[in-house]
Amino acid sequence: MVIEQLYVFSIFTLNGLIIGAIFDFFRALRKTFNFNNVFIYIQDILFWIISGISIICFMYIYTDGSIRLFIFIGLSIGVIFYFLSISKFVFKIYCFLLKYFKYLLKYLYIPFKIINKFLKNNIKNLKKNKKVEKI
Repeated sequence: MVIEQLYVFSIFTLNGLIIGAIFDFFRALRKTFNFNNVFIYIQDILFWIISGISIICFMYIYTDGSIRLFIFIGLSIGVIFYFLSISKFVFKIYCFLLKYFKYLLKYLYIPFKIINKFLKNNIKNLKKNKKVEKI
Protein backbone atom coordinates (compact mmCIF):
# COMPACT_ATOMS: atom_id res chain seq x y z
CA MET A 1 0.00 0.00 0.00
CA VAL A 2 2.71 2.50 0.96
CA ILE A 3 4.84 1.43 -2.03
CA GLU A 4 1.87 2.09 -4.36
CA GLN A 5 1.33 5.53 -2.83
CA LEU A 6 5.01 6.35 -3.18
CA TYR A 7 4.85 5.23 -6.81
CA VAL A 8 1.76 7.41 -7.47
CA PHE A 9 3.43 10.31 -5.65
CA SER A 10 6.49 10.05 -7.91
CA ILE A 11 4.28 9.80 -11.02
CA PHE A 12 2.47 13.01 -10.07
CA THR A 13 5.77 14.71 -9.25
CA LEU A 14 6.79 13.85 -12.81
CA ASN A 15 3.45 15.23 -14.03
CA GLY A 16 4.26 18.47 -12.19
CA LEU A 17 7.58 18.64 -14.04
CA ILE A 18 5.75 18.15 -17.34
CA ILE A 19 3.22 20.88 -16.50
CA GLY A 20 6.11 23.23 -15.66
CA ALA A 21 7.71 22.50 -19.04
CA ILE A 22 4.40 23.19 -20.81
CA PHE A 23 4.12 26.49 -18.93
CA ASP A 24 7.63 27.45 -20.05
CA PHE A 25 6.70 26.63 -23.65
CA PHE A 26 3.83 29.13 -23.53
CA ARG A 27 6.13 31.69 -21.87
CA ALA A 28 8.66 31.23 -24.68
CA LEU A 29 5.90 31.63 -27.26
CA ARG A 30 4.96 34.97 -25.74
CA LYS A 31 8.56 36.12 -25.65
CA THR A 32 9.31 35.09 -29.23
CA PHE A 33 6.12 36.17 -30.99
CA ASN A 34 4.14 39.37 -30.46
CA PHE A 35 0.58 38.37 -29.63
CA ASN A 36 -2.38 40.57 -28.85
CA ASN A 37 -4.28 40.17 -25.58
CA VAL A 38 -7.01 37.96 -27.04
CA PHE A 39 -4.47 35.42 -28.23
CA ILE A 40 -2.73 35.51 -24.85
CA TYR A 41 -6.06 34.74 -23.16
CA ILE A 42 -6.55 31.83 -25.56
CA GLN A 43 -3.05 30.55 -24.70
CA ASP A 44 -3.84 30.76 -20.98
CA ILE A 45 -7.06 28.82 -21.42
CA LEU A 46 -5.26 26.27 -23.60
CA PHE A 47 -2.56 25.82 -20.92
CA TRP A 48 -5.14 25.20 -18.20
CA ILE A 49 -7.09 22.78 -20.40
CA ILE A 50 -3.91 20.82 -21.20
CA SER A 51 -2.87 20.81 -17.54
CA GLY A 52 -6.32 19.74 -16.37
CA ILE A 53 -6.57 16.94 -18.92
CA SER A 54 -3.08 15.77 -17.97
CA ILE A 55 -3.93 15.66 -14.27
CA ILE A 56 -7.28 13.95 -14.84
CA CYS A 57 -5.75 11.35 -17.18
CA PHE A 58 -2.94 10.60 -14.73
CA MET A 59 -5.48 10.31 -11.90
CA TYR A 60 -7.64 7.98 -13.94
CA ILE A 61 -4.73 5.80 -15.05
CA TYR A 62 -2.75 5.61 -11.82
CA THR A 63 -5.36 5.99 -9.05
CA ASP A 64 -8.56 4.83 -10.77
CA GLY A 65 -9.86 8.37 -10.46
CA SER A 66 -9.49 8.73 -6.71
CA ILE A 67 -8.37 12.11 -5.43
CA ARG A 68 -5.74 12.07 -2.68
CA LEU A 69 -3.93 14.91 -0.97
CA PHE A 70 -0.49 13.44 -1.74
CA ILE A 71 -1.31 13.71 -5.46
CA PHE A 72 -1.54 17.49 -5.23
CA ILE A 73 1.50 17.63 -2.98
CA GLY A 74 3.41 15.65 -5.62
CA LEU A 75 2.21 17.98 -8.40
CA SER A 76 3.25 21.02 -6.38
CA ILE A 77 6.67 19.58 -5.57
CA GLY A 78 7.17 18.69 -9.24
CA VAL A 79 6.31 22.20 -10.45
CA ILE A 80 8.42 23.87 -7.74
CA PHE A 81 11.37 21.55 -8.42
CA TYR A 82 11.10 22.24 -12.14
CA PHE A 83 11.15 26.03 -11.69
CA LEU A 84 13.99 25.94 -9.18
CA SER A 85 16.18 23.56 -11.18
CA ILE A 86 15.84 23.29 -14.97
CA SER A 87 13.33 25.97 -15.94
CA LYS A 88 15.90 28.53 -17.08
CA PHE A 89 17.69 25.97 -19.24
CA VAL A 90 14.52 24.59 -20.83
CA PHE A 91 13.16 28.10 -21.35
CA LYS A 92 16.32 29.10 -23.25
CA ILE A 93 16.05 25.99 -25.43
CA TYR A 94 12.39 26.74 -26.18
CA CYS A 95 13.23 30.36 -27.05
CA PHE A 96 16.08 29.28 -29.32
CA LEU A 97 13.89 26.74 -31.14
CA LEU A 98 10.98 29.16 -31.50
CA LYS A 99 13.26 31.93 -32.81
CA TYR A 100 14.62 29.49 -35.37
CA PHE A 101 11.05 28.50 -36.27
CA LYS A 102 10.09 32.18 -36.58
CA TYR A 103 13.13 32.78 -38.82
CA LEU A 104 12.17 29.76 -40.93
CA LEU A 105 8.57 30.98 -41.25
CA LYS A 106 9.82 34.40 -42.31
CA TYR A 107 11.73 32.91 -45.24
CA LEU A 108 9.01 30.45 -46.15
CA TYR A 109 6.61 33.39 -46.34
CA ILE A 110 8.69 35.26 -48.98
CA PRO A 111 7.45 33.26 -52.01
CA PHE A 112 3.84 33.83 -50.96
CA LYS A 113 4.56 37.53 -50.57
CA ILE A 114 6.03 37.69 -54.09
CA ILE A 115 3.06 35.80 -55.57
CA ASN A 116 0.63 38.08 -53.74
CA LYS A 117 2.38 41.21 -55.04
CA PHE A 118 2.42 39.79 -58.58
CA LEU A 119 -1.30 38.98 -58.45
CA LYS A 120 -2.22 42.40 -57.06
CA ASN A 121 -0.28 44.17 -59.82
CA ASN A 122 -1.87 42.02 -62.54
CA ILE A 123 -5.36 42.56 -61.15
CA LYS A 124 -4.78 46.34 -61.13
CA ASN A 125 -3.57 46.19 -64.72
CA LEU A 126 -6.60 44.16 -65.77
CA LYS A 127 -8.94 46.66 -64.14
CA LYS A 128 -7.17 49.55 -65.89
CA ASN A 129 -7.43 47.79 -69.24
CA LYS A 130 -11.17 47.23 -68.78
CA LYS A 131 -11.72 50.90 -68.01
CA VAL A 132 -9.77 51.94 -71.08
CA GLU A 133 -11.78 49.58 -73.31
CA LYS A 134 -15.11 50.99 -72.09
CA ILE A 135 -14.21 54.51 -73.19
